[in-house]
Amino acid sequence: MERLTEELNPAYPTPKHFGARYMQKIVSSLADYERTGLTPPEIMELKERDAANKIKLNAGVPTCPVCGRRVVRCYDFCPDCGQRLEQ
Repeated sequence: MERLTEELNPAYPTPKHFGARYMQKIVSSLADYERTGLTPPEIMELKERDAANKIKLNAGVPTCPVCGRRVVRCYDFCPDCGQRLEQ
């Protein structure tokens, strides 16, 4: 992925309506995402996987709502796909 950020150089002028500290904070936040090495679709996939989904019952057996693997009701995550599970 092409990097969009570099550390701000104090020699470069910043827009007057932004303070230098605010601009540094914005650049640092974006740089944190770039350092992960993940693409935006991969980040969105992880975000969706982290949202809790209710455990489904298939013929009375608790299963993961994403991959369908059998899970124990006390599990917080599916052991197969990593989906966060809501109790």
